[in-house]
Amino acid sequence: MAALSGRYSVGMTFRALAAAAALIACSSLDAAGSVRGVWRDLPPLPSPRQEVAVTVLGEEVYVLGGLTPGGATNGVAVLDTRTGGWSEGPALPRVLHHGAAATVDGRVYSIGGFLGTSFSPTSEVFRLDPQQGGWDTVAPLPAPRGALAAAVIDGRIYAAGGNGPGGGDTASLFRYHPATDQWETLAPMPTPRNHHAAAAIDGRLYVVAGRRFASNLPALEIYDPATGRWETGPPLPTARSGIAAVNFRGLLFVLGGEIPVVFDEVEVFDPAAGAWFALTPMPLPRHGIGAAVVGNRILVPGGATVVGFGSTAMSDELLVLDQLQVLAQFADSRQIVSQLLASNYGMEEAQVLVEARDGQGGPLNILPGGASQTGFTLQPGETRNLTTAGAASPPGVGFAMIFSDRPLLAHVLFSSDFGFAGVLGLEPLERFGVPVQRNAGAGLDSGVALATTSAAPCTIDLMLLDTAGAEVATAAVALPALGQQARFLDQLFAGADLDAFEGSLLGEAGCPFGAMAILVRGDQFATLPVQALTVP
Repeated sequence: MAALSGRYSVGMTFRALAAAAALIACSSLDAAGSVRGVWRDLPPLPSPRQEVAVTVLGEEVYVLGGLTPGGATNGVAVLDTRTGGWSEGPALPRVLHHGAAATVDGRVYSIGGFLGTSFSPTSEVFRLDPQQGGWDTVAPLPAPRGALAAAVIDGRIYAAGGNGPGGGDTASLFRYHPATDQWETLAPMPTPRNHHAAAAIDGRLYVVAGRRFASNLPALEIYDPATGRWETGPPLPTARSGIAAVNFRGLLFVLGGEIPVVFDEVEVFDPAAGAWFALTPMPLPRHGIGAAVVGNRILVPGGATVVGFGSTAMSDELLVLDQLQVLAQFADSRQIVSQLLASNYGMEEAQVLVEARDGQGGPLNILPGGASQTGFTLQPGETRNLTTAGAASPPGVGFAMIFSDRPLLAHVLFSSDFGFAGVLGLEPLERFGVPVQRNAGAGLDSGVALATTSAAPCTIDLMLLDTAGAEVATAAVALPALGQQARFLDQLFAGADLDAFEGSLLGEAGCPFGAMAILVRGDQFATLPVQALTVP
């Protein structure tokens, strides 16, 4: 625990590291939250197209209609994500673009859109049963809509906004019941818009961005079917339109867009934290796109590479690294050096990304090559050792996050003149327990390092219990987004009588965090077992 400080000979080094850490400049956050991503190429669409409607059925991605270099199409392209091969699906009954798509009960729906090259909105809705092999016409939208957005909640399709007849922006919200083949009109959005996107998360409809009167909007609005009401969320950091949006495991991903340029931004909203964060940009900026989630892949076929009309067949995917382990202390100095080891004991290769952050959440440039972030591929059975330079001045103190697309074994090894200590990485915690001791006369003390992976500030509540389970003291550690702090018991619980103490330390928070703990005596130190506890 390089940043823990105390009154012991080993503690003097820790104190020096802690003081130096406070001097490290805090940079603005490039990313926060519990996921990262790596972009990879996909086989291109059979032909270029933009302003497409995209949905997923099982492990197949459907791309419906769109604008092509020669006009518009009713073609349906189907990507088998297992083989990477494209095939031609049953053509739509109409030549459509700027429509919406959804999948319910094994059937694909085409909803609204513009007809041909006239940009006249339609209310038509078509349904494809792949087992039957053809499109059926079902109940139309209550009103014609193009450049609208759709999502599915509890087996019902929600269609929001879009251009109506005459090109005016609308705020309408319609809901379709497949069992009865009927649409109903719900409370309109607070903000009329077109060229926006929508996704369903935890039973609520998230409608984001788009444009009105040719001006881009950052607005995020959320509809709760249980109450029939809309609420306003934090705005998208980069206002844009012609975007794609998906729900990936409770996070809202917003990709691409246009006006006044073509955007490569990938921005993610974490509803639990109420905050946005940025991920690796798209390698080829595009708009007029849709996206689909299959496993931990977000697939983005086609789109346009210039503002307006400029369709492409190029397709790619964001491989989401949603496995995260946290090592709540990481250090680089002349006295203490950290080695970060990641091992892949699975049967398939793993994509890995490692980040080091300082106590204020800024990048900590102590990984090989003086970097704060490094990515690599681990083959089955392979271990990667990321040893710091061991000569940072001032010392670099913070924590490490290890992202991957498959489960890994990760740990950090501290080496110093006093010996070695190894700590296993943990998945982000909600609650933990650890045995602790302190005896001032014997030079014995325990310390804990805490680090949050949240995109928003996080407060971790601590409770000190004696061996009988009685509460001795409490404390609250307030951390900034991606922040870290390390303290000894007497620092955490100032004023408590801890001259001779033995018991346990509990911690919990309403945000994800990591924890490490050590026991120090004289020039010796050892790690303490941190146990993840279930939140009752």
